[in-house]
Amino acid sequence: MGLTIVMDEKTKKYLETKEALTISPLELNGCCVPNAEVDVQFTTPEQKDPYNHITDQCIPIYIDKRLDFKKDTVVLKVKGFKPFTTLQVEGLVRF
Repeated sequence: MGLTIVMDEKTKKYLETKEALTISPLELNGCCVPNAEVDVQFTTPEQKDPYNHITDQCIPIYIDKRLDFKKDTVVLKVKGFKPFTTLQVEGLVRF
């Protein structure tokens, strides 16, 4: 699967200050309700095999192969202002 990463300049500048970006499914233990949210970490995963590795961006990006995105497009957006800045991941197929 060839994923396309879309981000604006503000997001690119924000990510340039990070080591790497890893996007995984958010796993809630003991929860019986289906969940379609993601966990964002600014580190390189220990095991890289379960991830799509994208290297043509400002930092290495690892996206869990279990995640499905509309039109194979991942949209990254920085929201908020310092110190409350968050990274939003859009395009996830939910259920």
